[in-house]
Amino acid sequence: MNKYILLIAVLLGASCAQRTMQNGLAQANKSGYDSRFPQTSTSPYLKQISESVKLVSSLTFYKKYHFAQTTHIRFSFLKRFSITQQARSTSVVQAPSSGTATIIYATPRKIALLTCAHIVRSPDTLFTYFKDSNGQNTKFIRSMAVKIRQSLNVIDLPRNKGVTVLAQDAQNDLALLGVQFKTFAGTPAAVFDYPLGNAAELDWGTFVYLLGFPFGKKVVTSAIISHPNRNARHDFIINSNMYRGISGGIILAIRGGLPHFELVGLANALPVRKNLVLRPNPDLNAEEVIQPEPYSGKIFIDQQVSIVHGLTLAISSETIRRFIRTNLIPLKKRGFDLNGFIKKAGP
Repeated sequence: MNKYILLIAVLLGASCAQRTMQNGLAQANKSGYDSRFPQTSTSPYLKQISESVKLVSSLTFYKKYHFAQTTHIRFSFLKRFSITQQARSTSVVQAPSSGTATIIYATPRKIALLTCAHIVRSPDTLFTYFKDSNGQNTKFIRSMAVKIRQSLNVIDLPRNKGVTVLAQDAQNDLALLGVQFKTFAGTPAAVFDYPLGNAAELDWGTFVYLLGFPFGKKVVTSAIISHPNRNARHDFIINSNMYRGISGGIILAIRGGLPHFELVGLANALPVRKNLVLRPNPDLNAEEVIQPEPYSGKIFIDQQVSIVHGLTLAISSETIRRFIRTNLIPLKKRGFDLNGFIKKAGP
């Protein structure tokens, strides 16, 4: 009899220990972000959130001046001589880019979108240089491209007067875009309506969702945090196999189960690998290089940059919050009150 009583006591003890462990996990989940796949469907929530995520495109036009190698144009010469007279020829070229932006503020007349600065930034002037016999850049300018104008567009936002950059921070790669509608819209655009979280609380294996526009197509994918708090700004890395266009995509963590999503960061970069490659003479055109006979001209060492897929770098929610807070007053003067967005923060 004593033997059976002992067995029952052991089983009860194990059961209590199991419940204690489960309760402990539940408490841990409530105090931090979830590290497991949601147990119920996320589709209705993600569909609603995705309506606030937009494709943003930038098209910059440059007037390009081409110089002959014999003119030996240096940077210091450009202020002293007429560029038009020195140029061998001119042309107009385009520099397109695209990425992801999310509506974080909306009224029937105005909306504001959060994105990455490098999507909407374009240099005022671009230079290329002639190379020497070793394939290194010389001081002599081969071409100079001067920015003429830039066109910004948020897809799927009709009847607007155009997109403007309200604020930007090149160092932290953040930007806010503003759109004003031509006519009064009865229903405001779909706005991201979840708290701004705390990336500092992310941990190894925290489960997240990523929404954005790689290759111009709206995509949602899941990932896990692989390197939380990788610097003092609480930036992090996720193991997401993404492509160009995902920059500006929102990263969502869940705190204590659905529907408690929080915005913990923005995707802003893909790691790259730099390799040394052999190239033909860069001054030759394609017809001169692509011939049936073996190439016998000069060979140069060049650097090739390729994307390393499988990882995505992210900007932390702390950096986003600080960026918006810094610009609250000038934004409000322009009719964009974002104070509610940064106040709607997670615990």
